Amino acid sequence: MVKTIIPVGTSLGPYFNENRELECCEVQLGMETVEVTDEEWAVWRISHHNAELHSQRKYGIDSLVKDVQSENDHLNRLEIKRHFFRLKELNLLIQFDYEADSVESFLRSFKMAPTAVSWGNLPDSPDKFRIGPDQENYIEISGLNRGVWILAHKFVSIWGACEKIAEMANTADVKAIATDFMSDIPLMISMQCGHLEPAK
Repeated sequence: MVKTIIPVGTSLGPYFNENRELECCEVQLGMETVEVTDEEWAVWRISHHNAELHSQRKYGIDSLVKDVQSENDHLNRLEIKRHFFRLKELNLLIQFDYEADSVESFLRSFKMAPTAVSWGNLPDSPDKFRIGPDQENYIEISGLNRGVWILAHKFVSIWGACEKIAEMANTADVKAIATDFMSDIPLMISMQCGHLEPAK
């Protein structure tokens, strides 16, 4: 299976100095503001875009290269991969293998800040809840995942929110709740429903 690329942090955009020159672009990573080049910022920003592949957890390095080149045809594959590995070093991009990597370890490493609105459910699908930046752009998630999503910044980590939801739902199966939420994380980020921050 493709190692899924998952962006971390939230964009602060370009920073121009008093001479109107671009000094850097900035990404907020927890309590730290990380400075990147405009090309690195473009790669990081574009890594959010492909909602279809993020929903399938199939957004890997080849998909990223293709998407970046479609918007920045002056960048070749080697340059994009160099920027990608730099962003990994800065912890702004993570690769996760959904078949081999530990869900618990990942969720203990991050919080998620909710950045969208919950638009509730519908009479014909009461078990699905819509979240998104507006009523035209949303995703549907389970009630348990909505609970984790709204609490994931209140605890030390997302795993702590999963434990709380398991307690509230009277189920001891924290792992099942965590695994299901983990499957929604790439799409949530792609659809601007939340961003990851390091757990401290």
